[in-house]
Amino acid sequence: MARSPRAATANVKAGVRLISWFRHNFDCVAVSLKRLLNTPMSSILTITVLAISLALPGGLYMLANNLLSLSGSWDTDAQITLYLRDDVDNEQGSVFAEQLKQDTRFTYVNFMSNIQALEEFKTLSGFEEALSA
Repeated sequence: MARSPRAATANVKAGVRLISWFRHNFDCVAVSLKRLLNTPMSSILTITVLAISLALPGGLYMLANNLLSLSGSWDTDAQITLYLRDDVDNEQGSVFAEQLKQDTRFTYVNFMSNIQALEEFKTLSGFEEALSA
């Protein structure tokens, strides 16, 4: 009575199959490495093309993302900050700000006293304790 091929493979233990699978994969890796070593120039070119094709999208994504974050921090309108001398008091500074508001070249004028500027600097810089001492 002849055995079917299925019956022959059913008798092989799982450990033997696993060893056979690893041996087959090892042989495939060895053959692939031999092919790479037999044709080094074409292999190097192929590996280079694959490396560029994998790195290029990631690099372009990072570049575009950095450019977007950089351009988002720039204001489209020009901004000028004027610092007045120490001998100019708040009243004179307010009058000067009102004069600048009358000029049509300025869209927004904001006067900030010395005390207001110091308080804003304390809150935004994180040096509140050092400046209060």
